[in-house]
Amino acid sequence: MKAPVICPPVFIGHFCVFILCCLTLLTQTRSLAADDLAAARDSEYVIANWEVQDGLPSSRINDVIQTRDGYIWLATPNGLSRFDGVRFDRFYENGLPGIANEIVTCLLEDRNRCLWYGTESGDIGWHDANGFHVLSIPKEQKLDRVKRLVESRDGTIWACSSDGVLPVRNFVAGTLISRPSPFDFIDVSAEDNGGLWVLVDGGNVFLLDSKTASFSLVIPGQPGQWRSIKAARAGGLWVRDGQCVRRWQGDGWVEDRGVADLKVTESTELCEIRSGQLLVGTDGQGVWLMDSEGGQQKLDSSSGLSHDQVLSLCEDQEKNIWVGTVRGLNRISHRVVKMVTLSDNLQNRAISCITPAAAGGFWVGTEGAGMYRVNFDGTVSSHRQDFWRENYFRCVLED
Repeated sequence: MKAPVICPPVFIGHFCVFILCCLTLLTQTRSLAADDLAAARDSEYVIANWEVQDGLPSSRINDVIQTRDGYIWLATPNGLSRFDGVRFDRFYENGLPGIANEIVTCLLEDRNRCLWYGTESGDIGWHDANGFHVLSIPKEQKLDRVKRLVESRDGTIWACSSDGVLPVRNFVAGTLISRPSPFDFIDVSAEDNGGLWVLVDGGNVFLLDSKTASFSLVIPGQPGQWRSIKAARAGGLWVRDGQCVRRWQGDGWVEDRGVADLKVTESTELCEIRSGQLLVGTDGQGVWLMDSEGGQQKLDSSSGLSHDQVLSLCEDQEKNIWVGTVRGLNRISHRVVKMVTLSDNLQNRAISCITPAAAGGFWVGTEGAGMYRVNFDGTVSSHRQDFWRENYFRCVLED
């Protein structure tokens, strides 16, 4: 694994690294919500990445999810991979009878904790406590490349390919529902009331009634605009039209996240995380983070991503963001850091020790400038010197 990259780097004097480490610890003890990507404006994003030399079966990560047992699962052209934070375990066609094709395209964990996978060849399978299994699909219902797997409100698993969607109930394949127009299916997303949102080539968004297998046009396409969709946590559907990101609910638009400066607008992946931020993975500009107040930030290869072409996104239980690209796996976490600069710059002396103060703030011992008690806003409550040999403090403890 490559060393994590912190962006943007900030340096203060000769003791910047020590200050960053110590103050990060102190701010965490004061419950500054360091596990929320959107919790603080002065947060730094830390990006770690893994490539083939680190154990990945392929550099291309078609999909990434975390299952409820904590594992990170990856869909790659060289099989499935399970990551425990240290090691990648590979599951592939020739190694296991329950995997029909090693070119895995998409993943889903259902409400019963079964891990479903779709493949390039149109095969579908799942993994449970008894191992891997392949879904039996009649020849006339056979799909081409599986683009997406979603679970609707009634527990039905829906597999989307270019020419139709296949419902799977109780591990039995249903009847293939063909596309409602001459345009290919692009994506699907579960609808609040049990239906299925369906995006087709050309931009039209239909609502599929799962009981009648009928389609209703809900959101007409925008001429000349690439479109992406994703179910919204607050209800409705996130829709990305070119550079514009909005939320549709009921009969109209209910939220506008503004315009992102996207130079490449095709093949965009959307992911809404628990903080309310919307992540936009792009085909050449890395990941955009868009919050509800209009704030935006871009993380790309200059920030530490392994590549700017993003294929998949997910948020894990610890609120880290996992990014699959054409050149490896990335984890975006963050660090909340409060920078403190004293008025006398500690007399240009090095910091030798630091410890929390009972009255608030922290004690700072220096090599030659005495001892300071510093508040979290950077003001000095007290400064003691000339009472210890050469004003040199190696350690400080307040009982």
